[in-house]
Amino acid sequence: MLLAVCALLHCSDSTRTYSGRDHQLDVPIPHFDADVVLDGDLADSVWTRAARLTGFSQYAPNDGVPAADSTHVLVWYSATAIYFGIRAFELHGRPTMTLANRDQIFDDDNVQILLGTFHDGKQALMFAVNPVGVQGDGSLIEGANVTARGFIGGAARGSAA
Repeated sequence: MLLAVCALLHCSDSTRTYSGRDHQLDVPIPHFDADVVLDGDLADSVWTRAARLTGFSQYAPNDGVPAADSTHVLVWYSATAIYFGIRAFELHGRPTMTLANRDQIFDDDNVQILLGTFHDGKQALMFAVNPVGVQGDGSLIEGANVTARGFIGGAARGSAA
């Protein structure tokens, strides 16, 4: 999976953009008491006020290299949930995707969210989806996912992000 920055995205005045490649890693995630319809439309007003994350780098096959394709992540939370809106682009042709069973998408193009809720830098919860909406999930534990071919594809090298 390749993640990269998109500098062409126009932001409203209330949206802050944070770039990982510019080392803007301490991101205040906004809290809203809002209802949102989860329909894939990121034009709703709550999404325009979300924190915008950019500047991602690839982790496979070469960790830390800026990717050719771009991804923007919008994030905010309410009293009951955290919300991610993701725009991922494939500039090199059509995305790779299959209508597969759950957790069988890691050879496809997919978006993964890794949440390090243990604050130890060694474990993360992973949530993924491919372009046709098939989901995958699991956990990464440092040293335990070295041969995780069916989990996150060939990219696992035993470290939690």
